[in-house]
Amino acid sequence: MNIPVALGGIIACGVASVVIGLIVAAVGTKWIETLMPPVVTGAIVCVIGLNLAPIAVKGVMGSNFDSWMALVTVLSVGAVAVFARGMAQRFLILIGLAIAYVSMR
Repeated sequence: MNIPVALGGIIACGVASVVIGLIVAAVGTKWIETLMPPVVTGAIVCVIGLNLAPIAVKGVMGSNFDSWMALVTVLSVGAVAVFARGMAQRFLILIGLAIAYVSMR
């Protein structure tokens, strides 16, 4: 196992994130919007979602509890997305997961 190599990669990604954050703080966000317009970011999110879909389907097809938990989670996240406003809507997945967790306990 190459744990030192993996840890070095994590540290390098952290340093790169800090550098990009400092550039954004100094210059602003306009260059990001020019470099990656909504069409590009939307397509990237779509591809990531489609690649992760089989994993979600396998997780749902486990036991009866897994199926119910998936249904309650999707309904909770959907309800938060529709009915929440302000900061709660920005954290809709986290709040939806918390609601599903509490309701299934």
